[in-house]
Amino acid sequence: MKTFKSLLWLSTLTFLLAGSLSAEESFNYTFDIVKCSKAPEKRLLGKSQWQSFLKNSNATVLDSMQGVTKEDEFSLVHAGQKNPIAYKDPRAGMYQVQYVDRGLKIDISIVQQKNGTLFIESRGERSVASPIQEHPERSSVMLYETGATMKKGQTAVVASIRGVMTTKYLKSQFPDVTISESDYLMMVITVE
Repeated sequence: MKTFKSLLWLSTLTFLLAGSLSAEESFNYTFDIVKCSKAPEKRLLGKSQWQSFLKNSNATVLDSMQGVTKEDEFSLVHAGQKNPIAYKDPRAGMYQVQYVDRGLKIDISIVQQKNGTLFIESRGERSVASPIQEHPERSSVMLYETGATMKKGQTAVVASIRGVMTTKYLKSQFPDVTISESDYLMMVITVE
């Protein structure tokens, strides 16, 4: 009887541990690249505040990606291509091939804090082949790396830039979108 109770207790403990391990938190997120005429006053916005800002600033979402990540684990989503670049390696005396990611890429980790907020580490990148014919191996890259503390349902503006380089980049990558030097280019994360 003692052995049966021990086995029953061990089975119960195993079931409880397995249940707690499978109940790991996961988070859905959206990563957007937005063009707008002004930047928001705050970097963290609630859902209705973000929707209102998009409407009132005449914003355009240029690129968008959705993903899911488990708590405290990095999630990488890449929508694009891996382009080969061949070059002659003088040390090896032969050609080598290196692959370069082009497209939209987000690498994100979310950790829930004791007070219920979320700490987000993220790296976003949008890269494309250079429009210069003489240098097909070149890429134009826009990227950011940051950490932010936010709540579920909030939107964080993790990067915001404007100026001549931004205008040139936007015009070359989004030729159908009207762009001026006063426009902002923002990278934005929303966590649900």
